[in-house]
Amino acid sequence: MSQFTRRTFLAGSAVAPLLAAEAGATRRNLLTSLWPAAKVAETLLPRQRFHPFPTAADRAAWEALPADARAPLIERGARQLKTAWEVLPATLFLEYARNGNRSHYEAVRDRRRTRLQELAIAECIEGKGRFADEISNGVWLICEESFWGLPAHLGQQRAGVGLPDVAEPIVELFAAETASLLAWTAYLLGPQLAAISKLLPERIRLEIDRRMLSPCLARDDFGWMGFKGQTLNNWTPWICSNWIAAAMLVEADEERRRAAVSKALRSLDNFLDGYADDGGCDEGPAYWGRAGASLFDSLDLLDAACAGGAAAAFRQPLVREIGLYICRAHIADDWYTNFGDAPAHLAIDGNLVYRFGQRVGDAQMMKHGAWAVSAPTGSRPNPRARSMPATCCR
Repeated sequence: MSQFTRRTFLAGSAVAPLLAAEAGATRRNLLTSLWPAAKVAETLLPRQRFHPFPTAADRAAWEALPADARAPLIERGARQLKTAWEVLPATLFLEYARNGNRSHYEAVRDRRRTRLQELAIAECIEGKGRFADEISNGVWLICEESFWGLPAHLGQQRAGVGLPDVAEPIVELFAAETASLLAWTAYLLGPQLAAISKLLPERIRLEIDRRMLSPCLARDDFGWMGFKGQTLNNWTPWICSNWIAAAMLVEADEERRRAAVSKALRSLDNFLDGYADDGGCDEGPAYWGRAGASLFDSLDLLDAACAGGAAAAFRQPLVREIGLYICRAHIADDWYTNFGDAPAHLAIDGNLVYRFGQRVGDAQMMKHGAWAVSAPTGSRPNPRARSMPATCCR
């Protein structure tokens, strides 16, 4: 099982604009040519039929997990029952504007989300209701946050850096991650939450719509979308993977659901146009986990949402080359080429690399993923590198 993303954003390398401009001179329209709006409308499963993973109510599936996998995940949840929910006061948020410190606020908000994730997974596995009240506390607390993102990203609001303006929801990396976290929590544990209060699932739906789904449909000026000619980086697939998940799981209006998927595909096409044909990640291998790997997450979700409809996308040479980049950047052991934002030592998500290799039919990628899982560093991804739904039940 992977962890929710808590990575801070760092800019790509200085050569990124030059590479993107050269590679993006010709529009590929790779994904929208495979999924034009009419095909999205034809193939996208209705929300009630979208079941990418077993829910907590499917006891047979969860109880079939091996005991050595179940026990540590339940124990993580049990440990979280012994901790308290931390507060996020205005003065903690203001530290970034006052003295440039972003880590104090981020640490508390990250722990809140990790706690909710571990409680939710533990409840799915154990299925006895022991964790339900604390899950509801976590859901309510996060829904009450004024801003789901980071203080360092608040410059995108017209009010600028300081305290967030709740009247202008903006979609950045961690607002998107939080929307996904709550969407998956509601999907997995909806009836359990409703048994505590029917307002809990409804509050999740309302907040995800207000903070992410409606702004993404209404606005074209978020820089990560790429609709104004911006140079793009890992923000685009990272956010799109969470946008697609939230839309598929929470949006009840099927027309808006289809519109969200179609717009996300257009944005992903903008991202792909910034890549050379060799699939190289100019941000370095550390960010492949939120560039190429988040592209995989997006396509994998679409495959489930369109009943296997992403097979043609995984056959695209560029998608395969983007996947293979992480193998080509490998030197030996946990050493990878350290340019861009990449450290020399890197622990990759071997599970995801293996699955990416499976989907594109590349034995080298599958071997690299299997090696990473069994290596001394394990398949432990870099902190802030993955999100829950990609591997929680597969």
